Amino acid sequence: MSFATISAGKKDLTNFKKVEYIDLPPGNAVIRILQNKTYDYFVHYINSAYLMCLGEDCPICASNRKLITENPETFRDIKGWSSRSERHAVNVLDKTLVKICSACKKEVKKVGANFPTTCPGCGQVIVSEEIKPLNKIKVLSRGKTLFENFNGIETSVLDETGNPIPLTSYDFTLFVSGSGRETNITVIPMVDKKEPFEFAETDLYDLTKTVITLTPEEMQEVQRGVSIKDVFAARKVIGGDTKEVTEEAKTTAQEIVNELMGTVGK
Repeated sequence: MSFATISAGKKDLTNFKKVEYIDLPPGNAVIRILQNKTYDYFVHYINSAYLMCLGEDCPICASNRKLITENPETFRDIKGWSSRSERHAVNVLDKTLVKICSACKKEVKKVGANFPTTCPGCGQVIVSEEIKPLNKIKVLSRGKTLFENFNGIETSVLDETGNPIPLTSYDFTLFVSGSGRETNITVIPMVDKKEPFEFAETDLYDLTKTVITLTPEEMQEVQRGVSIKDVFAARKVIGGDTKEVTEEAKTTAQEIVNELMGTVGK
């Protein structure tokens, strides 16, 4: 079975552990993959949020099919169209060299070949800060192209007996160029870097909780313009027929959104 499956229920959204995603600015990053299989899923980008595609029950896919049928030439230009994007996620050890800002504790990586002179988080001068490997578990979440590269490496890097070496056995260097939609990542296997890393399963992030999952009805509400914050707040309303969403519920929902929205733009 391949590392990432490339394509040919409602979850409790009020109990999320904040996920830390690996930051990949232009330059080099060093990682160790910590799992033998990725979490594979599809998303729609709606109302400034990535939402889990619900497959056969997905109202966004149903709306897309209708738009394609009615407007076969221009469906992508019509309001309401939201393409389905393939995503893959895996826990990794981020071994990239960093400086830790002494003022705000932000992890600062090189941008290109050099570290910035000041912390991008708080503006503190970090010229004299120690450079060291981060060695922190993060989630690598990207689209199809990057993980196709990993699949190719998985079948081509072999041991002396001709068997594939597991991707979790050695480090990878990621050469990152560009930004946003123009980001390009080249994967280089570092087969000689095999230092063991011990961790517990509880140290890993639950990858099923790295993307917002709504009900079909909630997805339609978001498509109509309702904010994710208000959808989450509505879930927290307790009691018979009341329709009022309290400020406390809204505040809690906003905190959840702030954590989940870390995937946007990654």
